[in-house]
Amino acid sequence: MGKQSWKAGNMLNPVPAVMVSVADQNHRPNIITVAWAGTVCTNPPMVSISVRPSRYSYEIIEKTGEFVINLTNEKLAKACDYCGVVSGRDVDKFKKTGLTPVPVEHVKAPAIAESPVNIACRVVESHPLGSHTMFVAEVLGVTVDDAYLDETGKFDINGTGLIMYSHGEYFALGKKLGKFTEKEKMTRGLLQQRVHQYSIYIFTFLFPVIADGFCLFFCSYAKRQVDQRIAVRPYLTAYCVFLIGCLIVICQNGIFLSEF
Repeated sequence: MGKQSWKAGNMLNPVPAVMVSVADQNHRPNIITVAWAGTVCTNPPMVSISVRPSRYSYEIIEKTGEFVINLTNEKLAKACDYCGVVSGRDVDKFKKTGLTPVPVEHVKAPAIAESPVNIACRVVESHPLGSHTMFVAEVLGVTVDDAYLDETGKFDINGTGLIMYSHGEYFALGKKLGKFTEKEKMTRGLLQQRVHQYSIYIFTFLFPVIADGFCLFFCSYAKRQVDQRIAVRPYLTAYCVFLIGCLIVICQNGIFLSEF
């Protein structure tokens, strides 16, 4: 099995398939499906979407500087695809898909009521990059469907059935593989490693002393002569130090590898 070199291309998949809702200056709403969307910053919360200048919603976003990102789930898959292949110049996408425009705070653009998460955004920067222009926007507010709130009021976003887009196809999120490692757990794990490491150092210094004392005790117990004890001690101590050195090398390599 080998690797093949291809020409440069956008192979970053999968990506979220979102429906971006806008409203022109006459308050006429429209929906555009966007796959090039992502998080830009946590604080302040910022996102980006990339839109072709030829798209009908492009001019609306440029003029109003507002839009709403609507996350899509399995129930919205067909509508999501439809809004990506039909132009708002020709049809009323809300009417054709049966989706419901609802007002949200902070922006005049409507949200999609059937979407589990609506993210109201205001453009702060636009960057013409080539085939697409990237709009960088600040998140002004978020609304969620309370049907996905548990008894404690926590929003279960992974239980909404979100979908993703990958190379021309739509997929539902798969099985859970794990959980993000919290910083506290990482710190605790590193502390345990350091305690283990320093305990080895302490043991390294104490073990020869203990071994030497054991040697004296053993020789005394066997009623050996003093000169015999003196002759045995250096060799046994050197042997113990050698063993401890080997143990340190093994443990240090184990600790080093465990940090990767």
